[in-house]
Amino acid sequence: MLRVYFDSPPDDTGVFAWALFDARENVVREGRDKPDHWPTTKIREAVLDISLVTCLALELPPMNAARRDSAIRLALEDKLVTPIAQQHIVAESLSDGGVLVRIIDQALLNALRKLGFSRVITETDLVPSTAKSWHCCCAENRKGFVRRDDGGAFAVEISADAPPPELLLALKQTASTPKPCRQPTMLRLNTPEAERLRAQWQSALPASASLNIAPGKVWQWSRAPSEKFTQAANLLPVENAATPNAPIHPRWHLALKLAALALALHIVLTFSAWGAAFWQHWQIERGWQALAQDVGLSYNRATIQQDWARVYAQMRHKAGLAAPNDALPLLAQAAPAFSLLPENPLRRAVYADAAWTMEWQAVDTQYRANIEAALRQAGLFIMSGGDADTYRLRIQAQGGAP
Repeated sequence: MLRVYFDSPPDDTGVFAWALFDARENVVREGRDKPDHWPTTKIREAVLDISLVTCLALELPPMNAARRDSAIRLALEDKLVTPIAQQHIVAESLSDGGVLVRIIDQALLNALRKLGFSRVITETDLVPSTAKSWHCCCAENRKGFVRRDDGGAFAVEISADAPPPELLLALKQTASTPKPCRQPTMLRLNTPEAERLRAQWQSALPASASLNIAPGKVWQWSRAPSEKFTQAANLLPVENAATPNAPIHPRWHLALKLAALALALHIVLTFSAWGAAFWQHWQIERGWQALAQDVGLSYNRATIQQDWARVYAQMRHKAGLAAPNDALPLLAQAAPAFSLLPENPLRRAVYADAAWTMEWQAVDTQYRANIEAALRQAGLFIMSGGDADTYRLRIQAQGGAP
């Protein structure tokens, strides 16, 4: 596992300290290189300097989790320099009812994610936590941080002459708090020359300050206990955790189920209706085929109407009766209307396709209108034409008309 310490935002030209850990969380190699020279490992964790993370302990009234997020953002509005909308906030409830919040810039998290880091923790979470004890940590340089017993932390610059002003201000604010449990009784110096600093700082503290300063080991982030790395809060949010797998609202879920059920029912009923219609059509078709075979016809859907009409006419003729498409019955039906025509010569009369086609010498318009009206009244279908010298008339029974 590779852990990289960031004291500034990552970029391609920056040089950052790193430590390579084995499976037992022991450091096997350390260095300080650019990102493209880091050891290649499957797991990468980023450790952030206090300058890149804001760690605050807030006192909030009792409330549910849904309202707590809004209360935290409201409490942080006057404490942050950058817009809160650009920050990612990780909240942790404390045993005394307070809330520890860690605030990190969203752009920084995006940059670390692109570099392949699966976890992002803050250096202050690696310091052992002891009740009523604060820790001042510093490595070789003079810049470090102070971690309070409630998890809050702030940056300091170590000086041998006097305690950092940030530390004195924090002690003063804690002394004025209505909760005595917030006041520390011990300040442990995890810095170089801790013994000399202890003497200088203890003498610089106000006489009223009941704070004991004790020397400790020089702080090294890579030598922190392995369980502190495991217990540290991960500041990197799960990627796309809320968008693709967001649970469907119960009402929308029920509506989608009902819509799917209605669609499935519609499809089933539609196919059932089509199947019943197809079965009925098939039964009718078989009946027609059986009838056609009984009378000796070859069944052809395109000509079955004409074939049946022909067979029916033949059977009528055998019985000495006229068929619907015979020439004489049609002519007899139209004969009363012909009496309205003048005595003009009939040029020709042809019967074909169940229709009479007749042609006369010139007939006046008035006579044409009278005979056509009489033929229609007799229930015949007519078509007329011609010119000034010729009058042509086609007569057909209504049942055989196109």
